[in-house]
Amino acid sequence: GKTRLARQAVACLPSEPAGGTWFFELAAARSVDEICMGVATTLGLVLGHSDPVAQVGHALAARGSMVVILDNLEQCVDDLPATVGRWASLAPEATLIGTSRVALRLLGERELPVGPLTTDEGVALFLERSPVGVPTGDSDEIRSLVEALEGMPLAIELAAARTRLLPVPE
Repeated sequence: GKTRLARQAVACLPSEPAGGTWFFELAAARSVDEICMGVATTLGLVLGHSDPVAQVGHALAARGSMVVILDNLEQCVDDLPATVGRWASLAPEATLIGTSRVALRLLGERELPVGPLTTDEGVALFLERSPVGVPTGDSDEIRSLVEALEGMPLAIELAAARTRLLPVPE
């Protein structure tokens, strides 16, 4: 759902930024240090003993124009001004895109609400989130399920995860 939306937003850019497009999955991050480690690890950055937020911010700034997708930020909203907020100041050429189920409360934040998916998008999400190697059902059954779930991404993800225990019709 959110992740795909962020990637689609990047695909709409006129060209690939010089510093590239970077995707950071932060669902497990619960603190400033964990947010910094999640980003630093993906960047291949080894954090020293000084301020980790500044180290990551300077590493982002060194890459110049870039797109940074920070996925699943809802569990660390209180730490975002101290991390993402500082990075926006330290790396002004970077475009920061955050995904969350709640507003992030950051200066300059623009919210883009995510509505229901189309049936085709919902089917694609269902197949992407279904456990590997588990039969998911035929395409008509999946389409019917997505329509019954009214295209809501979270509901589709939860249903896909359940295919390990229940066939799609159930």
